[in-house]
Amino acid sequence: MNNKMDSTQVKEGYPGFGLFSAPRTALVLALLWVTLLTMFNMLPVIDVLSASWFFAEIPCAPDSDPARICGRFFLGDQRFLQIVRQVLQILPVAVAVGVLVLALLSWYRSRGLKHPELVVALTAIVAFIVGPGLVVNGFLKPNSGRPRPRDTQLFGGDQPFVPAGEFTDYCPSNCSFVSGEASSVFWLVCLIPLVPQKYRVRASAAIVCIAVYASVMRIGFGGHYLSDVVLGALVTLVLYALLAAFVSQRARRISAAH
Repeated sequence: MNNKMDSTQVKEGYPGFGLFSAPRTALVLALLWVTLLTMFNMLPVIDVLSASWFFAEIPCAPDSDPARICGRFFLGDQRFLQIVRQVLQILPVAVAVGVLVLALLSWYRSRGLKHPELVVALTAIVAFIVGPGLVVNGFLKPNSGRPRPRDTQLFGGDQPFVPAGEFTDYCPSNCSFVSGEASSVFWLVCLIPLVPQKYRVRASAAIVCIAVYASVMRIGFGGHYLSDVVLGALVTLVLYALLAAFVSQRARRISAAH
């Protein structure tokens, strides 16, 4: 971890979450989530068109239903991309475990939770557990019932298309809404406050590029719609912003009381 946190932050007793420490950041992100959900729900053509960019139609069997659409999401056929996807799927979990281990070692050595950097790290871990863990994979994906693109009639499957945000029983579990992988990989953004200031711009660019690439691949593989990855990413960022704002405000009150 970076031991060169801003001296003002350490002196004042509140952790350095950057923009995430402001309550308005959580409010703006939450409003953006609701706005985008409404847009995707009212304009489902956005999801259909973005998925169709990666779908290649092929002739169906002669005895199949004339109305049936046959084809495949061609990126999913690439072995190299499959390996990259597997690596990016594991990456956030591996990083989260590493951050947790370092945070626990730091806590053991300092015998307390007062160091701002340790608080930022633990807040990020809580966001990972609550966001991608509980909200996305624990609630939305098992209960939304939204079939994945490759399972829908529009893209060679046998299930109907379901707009974003509408809960159905077409998909029994591990459904399309929202993307667990996008939610997890965008969690890496929550670690940016831990990066030393002089490397932060480059690290931010690298993290965002990785997160966007991993999310686009989920669309390209036919596993998710554009709405799934965008809203999945925002779920994590909203929850992290809420946690960061709460922790920052609490730390300021404690500091002011002393």
